[in-house]
Amino acid sequence: MRGAGHEPVVFHAAGPCGAPVYHTNVMLAIGRRFALVCAEAIAAAERGAVLERLADAGRQVETISAVQMARFAGNLLELDAASGAACSPSRSEAGTVWRRTRVPVPRRGRQVVAVPVPAIEDAGGGSVRCMLAEVFLPRA
Repeated sequence: MRGAGHEPVVFHAAGPCGAPVYHTNVMLAIGRRFALVCAEAIAAAERGAVLERLADAGRQVETISAVQMARFAGNLLELDAASGAACSPSRSEAGTVWRRTRVPVPRRGRQVVAVPVPAIEDAGGGSVRCMLAEVFLPRA
């Protein structure tokens, strides 16, 4: 089923220990012009097709490692702000993963609005994106 201009792409993903990735929002973030993905988590037989589809959709694809995925590097959301586009990683992610690895795409031309959410990350198994809702309604 297609809606709002989106097309489903089905794939299997697992973490380093072989356990299934419980939700794509920990391993994949899709913005207007970028996709940040833990490619190594995607089943080898499906990986090329997923990466190709992201690129074919006009997005610059950047990969993160399984370690970065575990630190919620893929759990960010692109936001529309009055001052332009912004990304919302957690503060721990922004403070460690982004600085150490310099994941370039979400930062380019966007402000980073990083917030601390240690209780959610430590106990809840998610990060900032898990607490935000996307609204795709036309402006009134």
